[in-house]
Amino acid sequence: GPGTEVDDNGVQDSCVLCEAGTFSNDENACQSCPSNQFSLSSGATSCDSCDAGYEPNTDQDACTQCGLGQFSPDSSSTCQTCPSNTYSNTLGASSCLTCGPSTQVNIDQTGCEFCPPGQFSNDIDQCQPCPSNQVTNVDTQISSFSEPGPAPLILSNANPPQQATITVSTVGTIAGLTISMDITHTFMADIEISITSPAGTTFDLLRDDCTSNSNFVGTFIDTGAPLTTCGNAGNTIPNAGPVLSTLIGQPANGLWVLNYFDDAGSDNGQVNSWSLNLDIVVANVNGGASSCDNCPAGTEPNGTSDGCDLCDPGEFSSESGICQACEENTYSSHCGASECLSCGPGTEVDDNGAQDSCVLCELLSLSLLLVLLLVLLFQWISLTHLKVLSLTTKEPVHIV
Repeated sequence: GPGTEVDDNGVQDSCVLCEAGTFSNDENACQSCPSNQFSLSSGATSCDSCDAGYEPNTDQDACTQCGLGQFSPDSSSTCQTCPSNTYSNTLGASSCLTCGPSTQVNIDQTGCEFCPPGQFSNDIDQCQPCPSNQVTNVDTQISSFSEPGPAPLILSNANPPQQATITVSTVGTIAGLTISMDITHTFMADIEISITSPAGTTFDLLRDDCTSNSNFVGTFIDTGAPLTTCGNAGNTIPNAGPVLSTLIGQPANGLWVLNYFDDAGSDNGQVNSWSLNLDIVVANVNGGASSCDNCPAGTEPNGTSDGCDLCDPGEFSSESGICQACEENTYSSHCGASECLSCGPGTEVDDNGAQDSCVLCELLSLSLLLVLLLVLLFQWISLTHLKVLSLTTKEPVHIV
């Protein structure tokens, strides 16, 4: 009957159940399930379909999940590789995903990876090289850093200059910074506090400010705006604070040092708390460009389109091109020229083949110059002699 077949013992004297992975729905012998179906137990009269994201195993007696980089969209399908430019990063996927701008599907189709330097992707397509006159727009991001410094820091009785430090490990350049501080002291004019950046630049934050006011709570900002938090009455610091914007563009990573000093006796106090707050420009070193840009004027893409090289002397480039030789009778004398110049009066472009300088116009040959001088001298002597004869004889003198 269904789910069974005649025993193949050669005697044909009994029936046996169909094995798992096979079925029989009539009086015929057991047969394998269709390639996209399975039978879980023996004696099956029909086969079942696996759920989406699954397919029958080799023996067709169970379902197994689709592997990474594969999918099965419905119960009638077996697992298949994700289409080009798509991926699956989980077992048992019923569909595949697309990567976004600045990325592409990896070789195993199991996830996304950044476009390599010199390539870009602005949609779901794979990364492609930049045009010959452009380079990848290296994406950057602003990373915020804020950390309190060690405290309290004692300020009393003319203690010698001391230091407290904060280490910044984030690699990048400073885009903005503030320094917050809370000080308790009975005579703020005694206090000298400065900050030293990892590049070695030192700025005075407080130096004999606040007159006889007590205490300070405030934030020094990179615009150098006047502070109104000096003293209990909120008096403005006379020097309006330091212009910390000079530190913008310096490396942020490294050791930051707070130098503090009480330069007189009698009055006591301490730095209750202080903190360094930075905005750091961090480059995406993994690539991941979503577009390509023109190189600045005076430069052109390098060989890998991941950066710009300066034009050589004798060349120039505009913002939308590559380096090219200066036009005839013009020159550029330095690397990175955005235009070529004309030589001034009495000069011309050097004919050395490089078009990188001007030279004085050549003088006539020395021998020719001497000849001209002799001719002029002879004419002068002749005219002078004729004038003398004319005055002596008072008769016209004819030149032959």
